[in-house]
Amino acid sequence: MGFPASKEYEAGVAPGRTGSADLAEITRGRKVEARQPYLAGIGGLVCATGASVGRLCGGTQVRARIYYAEAVATAQRLASRTRERARFLKQERPLQALGMIAAGAFVCGIALRIWRSRTHESS
Repeated sequence: MGFPASKEYEAGVAPGRTGSADLAEITRGRKVEARQPYLAGIGGLVCATGASVGRLCGGTQVRARIYYAEAVATAQRLASRTRERARFLKQERPLQALGMIAAGAFVCGIALRIWRSRTHESS
């Protein structure tokens, strides 16, 4: 489907005119039948633009799925590595593991006491 031969459309290439006012100026004085190729060309352009936008959005969606899958795989590897380290520490150095747990509980207790004293102090 091509555009009718005129000085506005040389060798099948559309000029820089794209607005409806420009279309009206180009087709002024022509019968309705003569305008049909212009309208069909604009319709094709709109369809092609819609398809391009669809491909762009589809590509973005695919990339988002890939990034999500990579993030899940990384989190699973990190969790697996942490479990292995904890298992090793528990089996090879149980006293150090108990000491670390006790130190963590002690720090949490101090932080909780400070928080409670600050919140109940103002009451």
